[in-house]
Amino acid sequence: MAVDRDLQKIKLAHGPIESLNWGAMKMLFSVKKTELLKNIKAGDNVNFSFIKADDGRFVITELSNPD
Repeated sequence: MAVDRDLQKIKLAHGPIESLNWGAMKMLFSVKKTELLKNIKAGDNVNFSFIKADDGRFVITELSNPD
């Protein structure tokens, strides 16, 4: 995982997402708010939710370290 707070982006390695027919992959996501990246660092395992924005980008709306 890589975190770029200045560009509001995070690169995640995720498992398959069956609803989108995606296999496991590494992918660069934008985040809805910079605050989502506040307590996240490279190498962390995270839980996340995302939406497909009107411009076609996939944007993370929730991001947290698992308990």
